[in-house]
Amino acid sequence: MRVVLDCNVLISALLGSSICRQVVCVAASRHHIVYSQPTLQEFRAVKQRERLRPYITRADLVLELIRTAGIEVVPAEIVIDVPDEDDEVYLQTAVAGQAPVLVTGNAKHFPLGLYHGVRIMSPREFLELRDNGLDGWDESGAADRRLA
Repeated sequence: MRVVLDCNVLISALLGSSICRQVVCVAASRHHIVYSQPTLQEFRAVKQRERLRPYITRADLVLELIRTAGIEVVPAEIVIDVPDEDDEVYLQTAVAGQAPVLVTGNAKHFPLGLYHGVRIMSPREFLELRDNGLDGWDESGAADRRLA
């Protein structure tokens, strides 16, 4: 299954969140991480913040993992109404990459939960998806094993 990881999931993984680390590992090993240059650019900018400097080497490894194992796309040129316009590019990336899932720690920034066939999931929900043996959802949000 193709999946987009929000920058906050990657940063939380760097800072020690075991759930977010598991998400990154599962996404990289069992799925295909979809990314775009704007999503990588946000991660590059955030990793330069003072509080993240001790994790810069680990952040560079995460970037390399995403670039080498992921699927790069150009974000879809569609307007998606979300409260924080900086989050729009993640949905545009998911749509362009045909990723049925966007994993984010900021679900409140995506109040509808489903946009253009992209399901918004918390890191815990994504891991439960794996634990329940489900590989994704169809566009209605129902369980769908065909998206592997």
